[in-house]
Amino acid sequence: VLLAQGKTADARTAHAALSATYPDRAETLVAEGELLEAVGDAAGALAAFTKAHRIGATRSTLEKLLAAQLRVGDERAALTTLRVWILRHPGDLGSRHRLGESLLEAGAYRSAQLVYEALITDEPENPVSLNNLAYALHQLGDDTALAYAKRAVAAMPEHADFLDTYGWILVENGEPERGLEVLRDAVTRQSTNDEIRYHIALARVRLERPGAARRELATALGSSRPFPSRSAAIGLLEEL
Repeated sequence: VLLAQGKTADARTAHAALSATYPDRAETLVAEGELLEAVGDAAGALAAFTKAHRIGATRSTLEKLLAAQLRVGDERAALTTLRVWILRHPGDLGSRHRLGESLLEAGAYRSAQLVYEALITDEPENPVSLNNLAYALHQLGDDTALAYAKRAVAAMPEHADFLDTYGWILVENGEPERGLEVLRDAVTRQSTNDEIRYHIALARVRLERPGAARRELATALGSSRPFPSRSAAIGLLEEL
């Protein structure tokens, strides 16, 4: 509460009293980590959360530790922390989803494939797992990606991201006209999603409509919003 109020000095005093009474409790170390975070000591906070998680691992200490590891840029350590947790808590589907998403972001598509295939065994019709597996498989050049993307859209047909994955794979698989139709549906549902607009531009290029592709790219790049393929979109626009 004191930290939330910005009273760092008072929070430090309160923590000193807590530490004097319960020096080896995980809760004390979590409080220490939060205090160190508040004063900008990322390395100290990481050390405190690491020790807290070692003493009394809970979902809360896991989240604190993962955030601290990512804050200092140690993605490899964060992935290891997640993997160890999942080995000990295989029923924690939320953590398994987070691991899969982290692997996708890191470009570790083969590992992500394994995570999502296991998740689909437990949740056969989970659209997030189906969509993300489709994305990983497509990145690996696996033709079965399309079937998983189609199942994700069937489970949640109004979800723009799922439509985007499905439409993009259709375009890449040699069906640009059909893919463009799906991508147009996606962008009407989420007009500020510039990644979808980039995929629409790719479809228009495949259909030999460079003028329309340039206009789509100009719209996507006209805002300051970041999106995963922004640099690729800039390159494509320059090429066109």
